[in-house]
Amino acid sequence: MKIKKDLVIEIIEDSYTIYDPIEDRLISLNLSASLIFEWILKNKEINDMIKEYAKIYEISQEKAKEDIYGVIEELKKEGVIVND
Repeated sequence: MKIKKDLVIEIIEDSYTIYDPIEDRLISLNLSASLIFEWILKNKEINDMIKEYAKIYEISQEKAKEDIYGVIEELKKEGVIVND
């Protein structure tokens, strides 16, 4: 996964706010999506994300996987994540 270039990324009150100046779009992530986005920025492996997310939120790894992939798909749809 690769983050789109030229985005303005800021942390406001523990959550990420992403501005795309080319599309003139602002995207605000909630706390859990911000955590996933931060892991993406750090190039964390998906399997490691799933294990840690499940532990943090005290949910099954299957539910964690569903949540993480949901956030990733939404970020792709919003143009924040682009194909390598």
